[in-house]
Amino acid sequence: MTRVFIDFERTKNPYCGLGQYGISLGQALQNATRNDKQLVFFIPRQAQTYFSPGGVFEFAHVLKKQLARPSSWLLPSNIDLWHMANQDSDYFPFCNPGVKLLTIHDLNFLYSDKPDKIRRRLHRLKKKIECSHHISTISNFVKTEIVRVFKIPAHDISVIYNGVARLDSIQQTAPHPTPSEFLFTIGQVVEKKNFHTLIEMLPFLPKHNLVIAGQKDSAYAARIQRRIQELGLEQRASLCGPVTEGEKSWLLDHCDGFLFPSLSEGFGIPPVEAMSMGKPVFLSRLTSLPEIGGNRAYYWDSFEPAHMAETIASGITDFAENHRRDAMIEYAARFNWDTSAAQYMNLYDKLLSSSTLKPLKTSLNPSIG
Repeated sequence: MTRVFIDFERTKNPYCGLGQYGISLGQALQNATRNDKQLVFFIPRQAQTYFSPGGVFEFAHVLKKQLARPSSWLLPSNIDLWHMANQDSDYFPFCNPGVKLLTIHDLNFLYSDKPDKIRRRLHRLKKKIECSHHISTISNFVKTEIVRVFKIPAHDISVIYNGVARLDSIQQTAPHPTPSEFLFTIGQVVEKKNFHTLIEMLPFLPKHNLVIAGQKDSAYAARIQRRIQELGLEQRASLCGPVTEGEKSWLLDHCDGFLFPSLSEGFGIPPVEAMSMGKPVFLSRLTSLPEIGGNRAYYWDSFEPAHMAETIASGITDFAENHRRDAMIEYAARFNWDTSAAQYMNLYDKLLSSSTLKPLKTSLNPSIG
């Protein structure tokens, strides 16, 4: 029996993107496990409750974190394949034998960090890549970015889309206060989400309110709140903070449209969640979003407020008049965790059976690193 180690340490925060990724993919992998493999999940002890009790677990510990870089002897032995499912993990089996698969979710730091930090992160990631035998990523957009930045041959990178959990089976909870005739978006309220454009647009849609859900302790969120006050939109625009899964399901089910003007996404789970609820979805044309939204979403050609409002108004009308709801739900169904898990299991088989695997060679693009 082969042993596959999967780093889901980020499940320590079950409400962040990587936490949800680890929980959802881990559950699907447990369901897809075959008798020829033993999956070993590397998790914080408190995350064990998210998985089947019969699973095999290694528990993350601060001592392991401190020693993982110079020496990996505290990590488990007799591992045939290491799946490092988070590119920024502080745990990496540099010194351990076995096949190494590294998942790179995005290279968003290239567009948000300061130059010195970008260089440090690039060289840290380069070291991990050069210790790996294969890369997986979550969209073709990110694959193209990896090839461009690290000059890795495309055949050494596999694209496995994220799944999206079904929200229609979750018991809904109406938030308080309960909004009416509203547009909705969700995500950590940080600059790359570009949520301030929605505030500038709102005066051009006088019949609609706006709800922005997500962590709002950033300076960017404070600026948005001030702008809401300056425009006199306190009764129409709300930064409601984090919401439960039940509240998110209610908001998606009752909104008139889902808005996502993000500047940088490796995949973009929230738009697919909205699609799965049969809602019109409005996206920026940047990074991975056109790949994920396909020809089902509506797109802004600019962030000029009047244009954004007109795109939403015409899109909502088109969606209703042409009965696009069922087709939207069917489209979203292709993004599911069972499919993702099956593709990972097939990739594990392929890597474990290969007799020609070698650590990857990289060369940083001189214009970047």
